[in-house]
Amino acid sequence: MDLKNQLFQIIREEANENGVSITQELTLDSNLVDELNFDSIMVLQLVLRLEDEFGIDMEDEDINHELFEKIGNLVQYLEKNSNKDQQVS
Repeated sequence: MDLKNQLFQIIREEANENGVSITQELTLDSNLVDELNFDSIMVLQLVLRLEDEFGIDMEDEDINHELFEKIGNLVQYLEKNSNKDQQVS
């Protein structure tokens, strides 16, 4: 599975675990907070999951509104910082 689709799956799983149903199609322009209703706790859980799944340590200064403004920003961050050789398609 490519990085983009893996991230989409993780976002859906995290939302579902927190009782948030994502009915719309996820795109690289989807906004986690404004469109998908991720609150600060869900964002933190997502950060922890991404660190585990992609073998990264997200620095506090990297975790900001801009990073979560669009899923595409997360994809770019993961491509740049991931220990796995995955690319978005």
